[in-house]
Amino acid sequence: MEWSLWEISLAVAAGLLVGFSKTGLPAAGLLIVPIMALLFPAKLSVGVLLPMLILGDTLAIGYYRHYADRGELMRLAPWTLVGILAGAFFLSQADNAAMEKTIGALVLLALAFEGLRAVFPRISTDHRLFPWIFGGGAGATSTMGNAAGPIVSLYLLSRSLSKEAFLGTTVWFFLVVNCLKVPLFVHSGIITSGGLIFSAALIPMILLGGWLGVTVLSRISQTFFNRLILILSAVVGLQLLIGH
Repeated sequence: MEWSLWEISLAVAAGLLVGFSKTGLPAAGLLIVPIMALLFPAKLSVGVLLPMLILGDTLAIGYYRHYADRGELMRLAPWTLVGILAGAFFLSQADNAAMEKTIGALVLLALAFEGLRAVFPRISTDHRLFPWIFGGGAGATSTMGNAAGPIVSLYLLSRSLSKEAFLGTTVWFFLVVNCLKVPLFVHSGIITSGGLIFSAALIPMILLGGWLGVTVLSRISQTFFNRLILILSAVVGLQLLIGH
């Protein structure tokens, strides 16, 4: 397969964004989803992206492994597993268009909740219902399209974590979730030898993106950090819903 300069540029951007999203701005990772769908068929792109994400998670663990909030991870864990299984079933049944629209709708619903939380600050995610909703939604959307970033981000933002704790918890969450998805994706045939070769070729870009993420994170404020996450989540959620 011959790649055009435009396709090579998209691939490089995807690699940089993987590293950057894992160490600096998690919501930026959602921009990878439509990029990969331009390079590969939608379902196959999910499998091609997964090894890249696992590498990015492993890289980020080196920076933020001591900052994770274990309590929040345990609150999300059981319902995330349920969501992964539900997402795997949906992925096996739905076509590409249905999958994209479903993910976009879930992202926008999560953003709507965050808007309500801003208007009504007494709304709390302490109730046991919220880990069910966010954990299950994150597991399902991660499996269907590697697009759970906004859901996890919105939940953790509501927990008032520092930037470092936010990233540490996010990284551990996705490393475990992504590793759990591997056997499901292999079984469904969307992880292929060609996809693994593509992922390996982008390792230098992922490493560079990881370094850029750490550099940028130390230079931005908490408020700007949170707002940028919300804006990027809204943009990509709309993009997925209306189609790219």
